[in-house]
Amino acid sequence: MQAQFSPMKTRDQLLGPSKRYSIKCIPELGPARRIVLSLDTPCGLTARVRALLLTVRLVQTDHVEQHEHPRKANFVSRQLALAALDLVTDHPLRQTWCGSDSPSSTLHSIQRLCLSTLGTKVVPPVDSAPARTLTVPSQSAAGPAGLYSLRAQGPAYQTPLCLHSLPPDIGVKKVLLLGLLGEEVRNVPSLFSSHVTTHIHLLGFRLATGPQRYGLVADTNTALSKLWPLLVIDRNTDENVKAVIDALNKNIITKKISSITDIDKRHELLRKIHFFLVLNSDLSMVDELIDDQNYGHLANCVPVLSLPLLMEVVWGLSLLEYLAETIVFAPPCLIIELLDAALAKINSLEPESILEPLNKLSHSIFLRVQTLKDSDPNIKYIKLKIFSLFKTLLSYFMGANAVKLQSWTTDQLNTHAGYAMESLLQMLCNCLSSYSAPSLHKEELVQMYDVHYSYDCSKLCQGEKVQDISTEHFIDELLSVCKSNFSAITVDKWLFWTECDSQTEPNKNLQCVLAEKMYICLDLLKLAKRRGSLVEELTQIMRSMARKPRDEDDEIREANKETIIQNVSDLNKTRKKWFKVFLNTEDLLFDESCIHCLENNMELIDFEDLKYIFEIALSVIENTSDVERCERLKFLVLNAFKLLDIKSQLLILCPFLKKHGLKSVFLTKSFNVTLTEVLNKAVAASEEEENDRHLNVLLSDCACLCLEHAREVLWQLLLAAVTTEKRSALMVVVLNHLRCVCDLPLAESEENLITHLVRQVMGQETWTNQAETSFVQLVTSLVNNNILNSGVFVQSCLLPALDDSVRDKNWTPLLRWLNTLQKFLDGSVKFNCGVDNACLLVLLAQVLERSHWSIHSFSQHVVLVREQISGLVDLVISKIVKENKLPGSILFLYSSLADTPRDAACSIAWLTWILPICTPKEWGMLATALTTLDYSPGALFNLVSDALLLIVAATRTELLGKHEGSLMP
Repeated sequence: MQAQFSPMKTRDQLLGPSKRYSIKCIPELGPARRIVLSLDTPCGLTARVRALLLTVRLVQTDHVEQHEHPRKANFVSRQLALAALDLVTDHPLRQTWCGSDSPSSTLHSIQRLCLSTLGTKVVPPVDSAPARTLTVPSQSAAGPAGLYSLRAQGPAYQTPLCLHSLPPDIGVKKVLLLGLLGEEVRNVPSLFSSHVTTHIHLLGFRLATGPQRYGLVADTNTALSKLWPLLVIDRNTDENVKAVIDALNKNIITKKISSITDIDKRHELLRKIHFFLVLNSDLSMVDELIDDQNYGHLANCVPVLSLPLLMEVVWGLSLLEYLAETIVFAPPCLIIELLDAALAKINSLEPESILEPLNKLSHSIFLRVQTLKDSDPNIKYIKLKIFSLFKTLLSYFMGANAVKLQSWTTDQLNTHAGYAMESLLQMLCNCLSSYSAPSLHKEELVQMYDVHYSYDCSKLCQGEKVQDISTEHFIDELLSVCKSNFSAITVDKWLFWTECDSQTEPNKNLQCVLAEKMYICLDLLKLAKRRGSLVEELTQIMRSMARKPRDEDDEIREANKETIIQNVSDLNKTRKKWFKVFLNTEDLLFDESCIHCLENNMELIDFEDLKYIFEIALSVIENTSDVERCERLKFLVLNAFKLLDIKSQLLILCPFLKKHGLKSVFLTKSFNVTLTEVLNKAVAASEEEENDRHLNVLLSDCACLCLEHAREVLWQLLLAAVTTEKRSALMVVVLNHLRCVCDLPLAESEENLITHLVRQVMGQETWTNQAETSFVQLVTSLVNNNILNSGVFVQSCLLPALDDSVRDKNWTPLLRWLNTLQKFLDGSVKFNCGVDNACLLVLLAQVLERSHWSIHSFSQHVVLVREQISGLVDLVISKIVKENKLPGSILFLYSSLADTPRDAACSIAWLTWILPICTPKEWGMLATALTTLDYSPGALFNLVSDALLLIVAATRTELLGKHEGSLMP
């Protein structure tokens, strides 16, 4: 019966009430050391012991029913078998258990070995430590039927996988032993149902059950579990090894890793898969890993890989990089075991494939030695053992595998010798670089490999003289090997290598690469400050062959225009350096290939480059009549301009406009379309889209458009601010960014561009209600952001427009200008309007006079105008006087002027007398009263004018400027 994954069940449903289990690890039992004993079995001390062995074996069928496996004639699977311990097999450990003549003595031995040493540690109920559960019903010929549960146990109980028995028979103590490695393969000739074995898929025990910092590895344990029969130590045949590697490559690399496009994520996942394989390999101190707080739940939790098979998997799945990384960061005792296994694998490799692992592992050993702590009590033995392994790796450069080279030809031997020299020089460069400047390790890698694994290392160095080993010993050993190899270089070999291609730099010959690496090694030796006869001899040998590496500067000096253009786009070159040289080409913007190169490598253009291209393009455009070429150069400059950041754009735009004015030198045919698209996109953008990125794009686009036609861009921005609801603030931000454009002086007048354009906006004939409000907000924002000068605007734009509206009695625009003026008086504008308050009162007095009510000219707008003026008068008075009291003499003055005919001279005398005690508001009232007198219009007109002039003179202020005359009646 095939097992099925069952949902999570409660303790009472699965194990019965109040079940407790004792778990004990017996080292003498080897791989079968995890024991589970039921403590709640109702039996006495003399109860019979029945030990059951739970094994995993390979079952191969000759025939499979079509409905079970329709696509497989021969089906191979893992199966779980439950059998009594007295089943005799050829396994040596089991023979030891069952070799006694008396079954009772065998059981007694097991009881003495296992049951008497069981601890009293109690596993909490299942509901206190939930786990994924797989139930397997099994009917055994050697024992009663039972239901057994496979459970993933957390690291707190220091066992990653344990078995719990269900209620056993009365009077019988049941002991479950985990299956042994080396279980034999059995052929089952018929269907599964006719045998005592039960098909089972191992529970998907993932790395996600452990600490979050280790993460998830995709089904590595499941893939290993399905390959259980092939993972047996004594059955690592070539076919089995290939089957394991192919299966892991298919289930892990192909299905899980190859689909990941993020390189860093791929490395991270492969790194974790490799370390997971290491944790589940046949290490000598696996108990140390099981007891580890961080990785105990991962160690030995799937069928164990033998160390030889682990190395086969590492090489087969191309995990050598992560093995080298493990050696750098893992505990010393662990890397010693891994290096021993790696050396065995290296010894089996062919000579042509041995150089890369030698290079990587040797450098990793050197890096690890640099980080070893002297506080470790085993440090001397560890360093001595690692030094021995390091020398073993270097021995391959001294002919350790010369036997495999006996059948090679002379050319093959010379070629391999050259590649060995190249690898040895690269190793020397790496180690000397690390020796001179030790690299800082990434903290996340240090934490990942932080696993507890140690033992007494004194046995590793038996028969060897214990001495203090330092990094200098490793360097000297490497230098010695290099000296021996370099001394063996003959003239014939050196010349032969000119005909061989380098493995690391295919575009160079082998001799060139060796000479350049020797030059680099000489510099590193100087930097390392190594002294001694060995260093001197090696230095002398390398100097005779060393050559300064030919760098890109040498190539640049020898390159022609075609080569330069080609290398600008070559990703293997320093493209920026080649591009700088390319810009010095004489016919940069005249040659078709040069223009094409610029168009295809825009991303290389920086600020200084664009300034240079800009000046050349400007000169070409101004002095050529070829319209098509000019248009192409314009687009070239504009596209490069867009790639600059917004600050750099202004550093080019502003000097250009100051020097050339508002000329449309770079105006393209698509300007109007592009400007409309940019503004429409800005106007239509929602508030959520108005983030920094969206704003920067808008600013960049507008600056680029200003390079084509600055006046039109500012004009359209102002119109958009006035006519578009809730876009005024955004347009002001853009105008503030383009402040240097706004301040450009006009050739035809003394004012700047923004003032001129605001006056044009004020002269628009059609105004919507939205535009009325938006204009006031726009002017306020422009002045507050110091984009528009408040004094210049009021005197040269606002007051003349107000005067024109008063003269024409055009009340609608007059109300608009009064609303704008109010912002300068009520504190909305933080800058002074530049006009004295007394002069403003003169202006308001004139407006009141012109807007007097008449039955023939009355309109609602007049009422609104007079109300607005009254409010403005109050604002001005509040700035001039603190109290608003009418003196009693004003009534006498009013009655005197109203009731008694007086000439102008007499009235002026009265005004001069009363002036010191009248407030500006009183003078406004007086002026209004005087206009109602039924006398000659000419006399009254002069009287009001004289009174207003007296007010101005009395307050000792400057007049309104060049426009004040137009305000006087």
